Amino acid sequence: DLLSLSTHFGQEWRIDPISEYYARKDLLIDMQALRKKYDGFLKWAEFLSLQEREELDAYLLLNLISPMRNDEYFGDGFFLYIKWLMSRHPERFNDLSEWVMQPQSGILNFVNLADMLYPRGDTLDEEIWDFIRLLFGAHKERLQYLCTLQPICDQASTRSY
Repeated sequence: DLLSLSTHFGQEWRIDPISEYYARKDLLIDMQALRKKYDGFLKWAEFLSLQEREELDAYLLLNLISPMRNDEYFGDGFFLYIKWLMSRHPERFNDLSEWVMQPQSGILNFVNLADMLYPRGDTLDEEIWDFIRLLFGAHKERLQYLCTLQPICDQASTRSY
C-alpha cells in the first residue's frame, strides 16, 4: 500500500529505468543489446529449440536487479536459465555447467539480491544457492573454490604466539 511505500522510500520518488546502460528510451529496455552478451552461448548451444532460445528473454531481466557491476558477469537470470535448460537437457549437464563455473563471469560472483527487492524477498537468492549446491554436488572436485580461506585458517592455527 501507499503508506508502506512512502514509509520505506520517503515522500519524493524518482523513477529511473531498471538499467540505465540497457535503457532504450524512457523505461524501455533494449533487449537486443541485453541479449548480445549471450551470442557465444547461443551459437554453442545449437541443440536448443527456437522456443528454448526465446525463453532466455524471460530470464535476462533478472540480471538487471543485481548490484553487480562486472561486465564479464553472465548474470543471475542467465544462471537460472541454465538451471532450467539442465532440467530439459540432463545429458548436457556437464557442458552447461562449464558456462556458469567460469572464474570471472560465473556463478561464484553472485551477490545476494534479497535487499534489492521490495518487498524484501529471498526467492531468487534461494534459487541461486540451490543451483550452486547442485553444481558443486555434481562436481565435488570444485569444492576447493568454496574453501579459499581454509589454507589461511590452517596456517593461523599452527602458529605459536
